[in-house]
Amino acid sequence: MTHLETLQPTTGISGGRRSSPKFRETIAIAEDFSGLPEGVTHFDLLKLVKRAGREIGFTSKMIELLEYYILFTRPQDWEEGAQPIVYQSLYKTALHFSVGDRQIQKIEQALFDVGALTWNDSGNHKRYGVRAETGEIIYAYGVDLSPLAHLRPVLEKKMHEKQMRDVAWMETKRKISAYRARIRALLSEIVMDYPDDTRPLQVHYDEIALPIRAYMPLENLLEMSRQHESLLNEAQSLVERLSESGKVCELSQECSSTDATDSAHKYSTTNSLSNKLDTSSHSDISFQESVADRSETRGKDRAWGKVRQEEESGAKYPEVTFKQILNAASPRFLNKMPMEPRPMNEGDLVEAAYRLLPDLGIHKSAWGEACTNIGRLGAAMCVLIIDQKQDLPENRVRNPGGYLRAMVQRAKTSELNLHGSIFGLLKRGENNHAV
Repeated sequence: MTHLETLQPTTGISGGRRSSPKFRETIAIAEDFSGLPEGVTHFDLLKLVKRAGREIGFTSKMIELLEYYILFTRPQDWEEGAQPIVYQSLYKTALHFSVGDRQIQKIEQALFDVGALTWNDSGNHKRYGVRAETGEIIYAYGVDLSPLAHLRPVLEKKMHEKQMRDVAWMETKRKISAYRARIRALLSEIVMDYPDDTRPLQVHYDEIALPIRAYMPLENLLEMSRQHESLLNEAQSLVERLSESGKVCELSQECSSTDATDSAHKYSTTNSLSNKLDTSSHSDISFQESVADRSETRGKDRAWGKVRQEEESGAKYPEVTFKQILNAASPRFLNKMPMEPRPMNEGDLVEAAYRLLPDLGIHKSAWGEACTNIGRLGAAMCVLIIDQKQDLPENRVRNPGGYLRAMVQRAKTSELNLHGSIFGLLKRGENNHAV
């Protein structure tokens, strides 16, 4: 009996790198490489990859390996007539990263997929090369980084888009912070007298006032901004309705010009005769640390005398209203305002200014000196003005503490015009809204 066996023809081709349209494209790009433009170095390419590479698919491991390969090249490898080929063996590269050869090959393949490299293979796929004494490559086989130069326009475009998105992200974040400050200010005006009207808005605010994290995408922040803007409009409408119905006449009186003065309500209780906002001196708060009835009484007498002295000599500011000072503040200042179930008052301004001192780098001794000479409200207005100047690059205060002391010295010679500065900030805000 005869058995027939069908033999499949063999191509005689085995081993080697499999060709593909993508591979042929990168080979053509490498052959057309004519050096980097004048003024551009291979380190500029690396910087672009680190800043914008993730926008086109680079991962941390890909960037790490690419940086390792770029550091093997020399400036003359990126000039016309040369090619930036890394000819270190695959084994040594794997040894450096403490991984297997196969893992390095996978990362190289990922870099190839995004168009960052190709290969200039030898016949047996070994990586080796020779440099001249002057440093130029005579011949080399290994990883060819020429395609990376071809990615430069794409990376530059992505980096510009990322920068614009980052600007929009920060602007949206500031807008949300401003919305939150205004919402809290409106709700704090009416929450004590009209809790039932305020409660739904407060619940809604608690739901949307989530912490803003750096990893949040811009789209999420834009949606959050729209929610806050809608809630702000609701809060404003509620206050207007209550005002039209005559319910908030008392609130309108709370915001009259008398609120802008250094009035005595701050000293209405013995618990607030002196606190951390007055001054950083230990002698000013010694009456709070009583150890016996006699020393406590003696301390309170000294404190009350100091309060009366501040009331008689403290600065008054009838030219500006409480609301004008509040509207002149930055979102950063307003975020420091205490959230209390009562109408806001100038004491809250003072508290916010005190909380802002560490952010501005103002020492408590400068704050204490300001409180002693121009009153706590005056000191708070000074801090508010200094804080606003931090957002103006051309007028940024380099030494806020020294600037505050200088304002106190001007006040001693009657040269300090705080209400004029407040009006200037309000005018600037109007111009910004107009733009």
